[in-house]
This record gives sequence, C-alpha cells and structure tokens, in this order.
Amino acid sequence: MDELERLCETAGLVVLGHDMQSMQNPSPSTFIGAGKVEQVARKLKRLGDVAFVVFDDELSPAQGRNLQKAWGGEDGKSEVVVLDRTQLILQIFAQRARTKEAKLQVGKPHTPCSRAWAEADAPCVRRCKQLRCGTSFHG
Repeated sequence: MDELERLCETAGLVVLGHDMQSMQNPSPSTFIGAGKVEQVARKLKRLGDVAFVVFDDELSPAQGRNLQKAWGGEDGKSEVVVLDRTQLILQIFAQRARTKEAKLQVGKPHTPCSRAWAEADAPCVRRCKQLRCGTSFHG
C-alpha cells in the first residue's frame, strides 16, 4: 500500500484514502465484488472531487471501463478515471520523459490516462483514491 501511495504522489496525485478486498477469484467484469463496487461508489460520492481510482493490481480494459461506468455521474458519463499500477507507472514515465527518444519510447499518446492528465487544471492538484484488491488471489 505504501509503495502505491508513493507512486500516486510521484505522479502528482493526492491520496485521499485507500481500501482493500481479499477475494479467491476476482470478478471478470469489475475485478472487485458488486458490494465493494457500491461501497466505493458511496465513498467517491462522499469525498466529492475524486479524479482517479488506482488499483494495485492489473485490470483488464473491460474491467476498467466497467468500473468507470459504475462510478460515473448521473448521466452515465464517467467522472473518475480508473487506473491500474502499470498505467500509473507508464504515466510517471511519460511525465518524466525529456529527450525525443524517451518521449517516443513512452509514447505519450498511447498511455491510457494521458488524456485525463492533459485535461487537468494545472493549478488544481489532482486527487487519487487508492484501492488495492485481490491480494489473496495473487498470494
């Protein structure tokens, strides 16, 4: 948990909290269980302006989309970007790329969350809700 929190901070995110769920078999559609999806939705609503939810495990593209849809606003449009650890690390690499070669290697346009980062207001500190799930599955 501490390492993921440091990664979030390195990426310029403010960690507002964290949560954990142990499961034998992660859900194919959302990675976490339906009850945890609802619980996180309530936390996100209570916390207000949360821009990112970061998982400490790898999510499939479908799981990320399903979670963003579940945590979207009234109109179903997502208000939060769901990232996994790999996507967060790629974003950090993209932020730190300085040379032409480095920028080509990280492929900024291809990083999953570069659009969300680009849309962030510069003076506004982005917020991150850290979520770690499925630890017993990997153990």
